[in-house]
Amino acid sequence: MEESTSAGVSSLSRAQKVDLAVWAKGITPLRRAVTIYGDLVANAELDVLEAREREARLSGAKTTELREIVSQREETAQRLADTALDVVFESCTADALKQSSAAAKEAGLEGTSLVSAVMANQIVEPAGMTAELLDQIAETLPGQYAKLMAMWKQVNEDSGLNLPF
Repeated sequence: MEESTSAGVSSLSRAQKVDLAVWAKGITPLRRAVTIYGDLVANAELDVLEAREREARLSGAKTTELREIVSQREETAQRLADTALDVVFESCTADALKQSSAAAKEAGLEGTSLVSAVMANQIVEPAGMTAELLDQIAETLPGQYAKLMAMWKQVNEDSGLNLPF
């Protein structure tokens, strides 16, 4: 028969078999990643080429015509993929998040620039992702900036933190 602890958990649970000193050496902060793209014009081109490909297939177009459309679509898709940027966020402590926000506010930042400054402090990859670059992304690629913000929010929420704004 299994013994029970005061909490009612079996003494044969996984926790009983763990060397906590070894386990603690392997602790790492939470990281999450999101992919953003720089050439969003390619999306419209892909839409057009996919429609042409469907039309060509439905109309029984010549094989050479269909191959040309497929080739153009694949090249465009590759061009889009070549602009992919994987951005990795790392969780931080509540104090670090508060300090980052306070420092950005003390520097006179507000709005998107404030958010970018705080967000940049949690980006670990790619190296060199600055608040200024994030501001540029926000201005020229607002949908991609929204993806970054969503993942930044997620990594903090998954770590039990509330964003300071």
